[in-house]
Amino acid sequence: MQSGIKNTKKWYLESMDINERSLNLYFDWSSSKNIEDQIKISFNDLQSAINFAEKNNLDYEVFVPNQPKQILKSYSDNFKPKRK
Repeated sequence: MQSGIKNTKKWYLESMDINERSLNLYFDWSSSKNIEDQIKISFNDLQSAINFAEKNNLDYEVFVPNQPKQILKSYSDNFKPKRK
């Protein structure tokens, strides 16, 4: 199976606070008293996300995604005998 890269070019701003969650036994869901856990804002580039955080006095930390290692091979490589 191959993983695509569609919709992976966005930067997200979300809350980093760890809040206690409570479990509702009747409906079997978890809930939190802080609504900021549910907010996730997307940006097209890193600089606009940083500008938004600084403008609104938010603490932020940038996590740069890892670049996948590209293995280039041809279709005929699938049918070559495996050598050990």
